[in-house]
Amino acid sequence: QVDDSVSSENPHVKLALKDQLGAVSSALVNPFILMLIPRFLSHGLFISFMMNVYPTSLQYSTILATNYPMITAYYAFAMCAGTILSGLIIPPLNRAFYDFGLRPMYYVTAILQLIIYTIAALTVPNRSTAEPTSESSFFEPRLSWVIMVSILMGFADSSNTASSSVICSRLIPGRASHTYSAARLYRGVAASTIFLCSPILTMKMHSIILIFITV
Repeated sequence: QVDDSVSSENPHVKLALKDQLGAVSSALVNPFILMLIPRFLSHGLFISFMMNVYPTSLQYSTILATNYPMITAYYAFAMCAGTILSGLIIPPLNRAFYDFGLRPMYYVTAILQLIIYTIAALTVPNRSTAEPTSESSFFEPRLSWVIMVSILMGFADSSNTASSSVICSRLIPGRASHTYSAARLYRGVAASTIFLCSPILTMKMHSIILIFITV
């Protein structure tokens, strides 16, 4: 166990299976958890956007798919680069600033998400989230936009996960795993709901919904 870490501040209490289920159930309706439901929903919607909505729109955009046949691979590599960049930047900030993983990282994540949704809405054809289309967007779809969004997305995904882990560890002392399980449930509900609605939502609709939840 690392000294002065979140886990050392909140030691895990071993419980029997029945008590574990009861603890998770109580965590679902805990006032602190309910207060942070918008945060968990925002994370779930971001995951769905990152794993489903944006990559699909790249394939369904005739302009991008025709000019860049390996567009999905570029997206994946750029997103990995963003995750690595996050790993290089966040740990030094964690050491330099006390509790950087709480509000500061949350604000950084929220700002990145707002930038991602805005750029995506302006640079991806509106109907490309649901069907193949040859229409353009406000700014002409280009590989440079895709790379930029992908790097930001990888960075935001890493900071989002780190921020959620810290929040869940601090929220209910001694119940970090149960808190995290409750958060995962709310995130899963949000991601599944937006996933099922994707066929009827355009890129602008996705962006408006996600920006609203993030704010």
